[in-house]
Amino acid sequence: MRLPAFARYRYLGLLAVLLAAGTALAQPAVSTLDRIRRTQVLRIGYDGHEPPFDYIDANGNVTGYSIELCNRLADVLRARLGLPGLMVRYHQLSYGDRIEDIDDGAIDIECGTSTITPQRLASVAFAPSHFITESRYASLAADSLRTIQDLHGKSVVAVRGTSNISDIARINRQRRLNLSIFIVPTNQAAFALLTQGKVSAFPMDDVLLRMMIDASGHPERYAISRDALAPPLHYGFMIRRGDPAFARAVGAALRQIYAGPDMQAIYERWFDAPLPGLGVDLHLPMSPAMRAMFSIGHPGTQ
Repeated sequence: MRLPAFARYRYLGLLAVLLAAGTALAQPAVSTLDRIRRTQVLRIGYDGHEPPFDYIDANGNVTGYSIELCNRLADVLRARLGLPGLMVRYHQLSYGDRIEDIDDGAIDIECGTSTITPQRLASVAFAPSHFITESRYASLAADSLRTIQDLHGKSVVAVRGTSNISDIARINRQRRLNLSIFIVPTNQAAFALLTQGKVSAFPMDDVLLRMMIDASGHPERYAISRDALAPPLHYGFMIRRGDPAFARAVGAALRQIYAGPDMQAIYERWFDAPLPGLGVDLHLPMSPAMRAMFSIGHPGTQ
């Protein structure tokens, strides 16, 4: 059927707007590598409250597993781009704003604990994965909650901007658990509500739950669920979509680091030894799945 003239013009106008928007997404106004060459600064975003991945030590320095990997990434870029004066500048982020900070160019790369999910892939790209995690829930040991079904009729607290919210919401619908779900801005606020007995469960990535429980001073008070809330997920450093040159540079640099002779020692420093400045030892050896991931190389996304 042939459209009337006014409808054709409206359709063509809408199509032009959509194409322009798509082009804008696919081609950032400023190439990240060009900006780095011009300013000689790599801007790293971090949360600062996620040991062993990223946290602030007693001297006020940003440190952690993710931070070490991104600092080593900067070393590789210094050499490959011929920028011996390349500096690293840290920008503290919040869970809820990190995707916007990537999209609007406030930072070049987010170095933390973002899981690679289909929802996030609609907005950002990811560097090759640096960790594999599972979503579980923490509870007070005295409550004897271990399975998903044990949560029926309970209250849970989740952190704004995390994939754990969608995990628990999906399970609530599918299992008809009749949950009361509260949203807070930080892991610390969520863990405090659990500790105070104001909620029954706190869904979060198992490695982060383990860290908070071990650091509490009373790990015997808590339990982590036997049941996972979702299949295993990969952590990846978020970067802007539509910037393939930067994605290739970051991907190549990280794969070089992952396959290098230092990777085992890097991992053990943060997961199988007392954490610098904290003293907590997670006793978490590298899993076979992660060993294979580093050996084969996760592709990342563009």
